[in-house]
Amino acid sequence: EPGEEYLLYVEQGGSSLVPVAWQPSGEEAGDTVQEALDEMRTPENPDGYVSAIPAEVSVEVRSLQNGKLDLTFGDSYSSLPKKSEVLLRAAVVQSLTQIEGVSRVRFFIGDQPLREADGTETGYMGADDFVHNIGSALNSYQKTELTLYFAAADGNGLAVETVNVRYNSNT
Repeated sequence: EPGEEYLLYVEQGGSSLVPVAWQPSGEEAGDTVQEALDEMRTPENPDGYVSAIPAEVSVEVRSLQNGKLDLTFGDSYSSLPKKSEVLLRAAVVQSLTQIEGVSRVRFFIGDQPLREADGTETGYMGADDFVHNIGSALNSYQKTELTLYFAAADGNGLAVETVNVRYNSNT
């Protein structure tokens, strides 16, 4: 629901993310980040989902300044299968950037910044860097009603037309 905070987990099949409502208790951004990471690692009532952060992967808050959060992951992060790594990255970034005072997140593996396959540094990531489809289907379609305005036939105003459209929620 819009305006409701949630944490993202991996659905049992391991192919998509599942939002789970969450109410942080901390006031300070740093405390709330730690609380969120702890909850993401060991969810209270996991029903149909698992943590996106595997038990063997450690994670610590490195720093939080001016909305930029740096996280340090243990070396075992590097040996995660690509699919698990991408889901972990998306779940952590999208969950933590909801916290007031956190706008971007950067990952470190030990002392080294996370790098892409071509060697470039990944840098800071925000929620807008990920396709935001929390539906169960990869190609999930939704419907909406659009109000379109055209020039009136006599040229003196606008004609209104309402149309129903289907669209792919990934685009």
